[in-house]
Amino acid sequence: MEPDPPPTADLLGPAAGLRQRIYPAIKFAPFVEILHEAGVTVAPLLSDVQLIEADIHDPETRVSIDQVLTFHRGVMDLTAEPGFAYRAGLRFHVTTYGMYGLAMLCSVDFRRVLRFAEQYHQLATPLAAIAFREEGARAIWRIDPLPYPDTEEPLRRFIVELQCGIHTSLIRDIMGPDFAPSAIHLAFQPPLGPCGLEEAGCKVVYGAPENAFVFDGAWLGRRPRLASAASAAQLLRLCDEQLADLRRRAGTAGRVRALLLANLAHPIGLQEAARRLNVGARTLRRQLGAEGATFSDLRDEVRSQAATKYLRDTRLTLDDIATLTGFSDAAGFSHAYRRWTARSPGEARAGFHRRPPGEVGRK
Repeated sequence: MEPDPPPTADLLGPAAGLRQRIYPAIKFAPFVEILHEAGVTVAPLLSDVQLIEADIHDPETRVSIDQVLTFHRGVMDLTAEPGFAYRAGLRFHVTTYGMYGLAMLCSVDFRRVLRFAEQYHQLATPLAAIAFREEGARAIWRIDPLPYPDTEEPLRRFIVELQCGIHTSLIRDIMGPDFAPSAIHLAFQPPLGPCGLEEAGCKVVYGAPENAFVFDGAWLGRRPRLASAASAAQLLRLCDEQLADLRRRAGTAGRVRALLLANLAHPIGLQEAARRLNVGARTLRRQLGAEGATFSDLRDEVRSQAATKYLRDTRLTLDDIATLTGFSDAAGFSHAYRRWTARSPGEARAGFHRRPPGEVGRK
């Protein structure tokens, strides 16, 4: 049976840091595609967020929330067409979301899909918090734009309409092309002209108490077309790893990790880290504590991970690895590595390079 997603996969939200480049840039691609079709030159738009078009097709390119917001503002400046955000949302597909999207595609029932999407939403570069609930025969996604600085009403409306389009497209990918929402509720006043959401084929309610995407609850008990318990379980584990990696790079702890990594061969202490981050040492200690981290643990974590990578992926000597990870000699490094991992560097390297069962004799 497919395991339930853990309850700890909550949103990082604004605490992740506006300028931390931790989200994939490939989600800019649907916007660029639709702008190209409209004959709009996108190079200046991408230049505003320090990207070129090749970057948005590279899965390794990472962007910050600040870049995402700047990009969306630029898109809004390029097109005043009603309903553009909703139509752009329809260009998003489960494959746009990597492992997160594929895990939704394989879930064994649609209700579980929505629970998963809610709990792992941080992997989707969130500009809004989403919350799912059932009310009688209705299923409801509540959409709340996150309180980032300078998110004026037009941008918040854009984000909500975009999210409604994304919801429609992803559900069709998972459940089939017949899906359509029954209503879209917007906590905004109606526009003076056409709203552009008529093509959603459902009732659009303005001035509502909340932004909500509403559909028939009968969909919840249905089985996704590509449901696979085994695949879903494997993909869930990969999503756990991605979420853990995202958390490592986010918040104050993420900034400290980046600083420690940049100074790996010449380790810095708490006082120097605080100075470089423009905060007091007590403030830094308190901020890390609020995230469940300590400076010494982060320093050990960064050095341990770097040392393990060197042992696994290179033939560097222990003296060289000791120098690269900030130790004065191999003995000190070996002692620390055993403390971190409960085995010596030599034992670790031998384990990494040992052929697994069934591989003996293969070339």
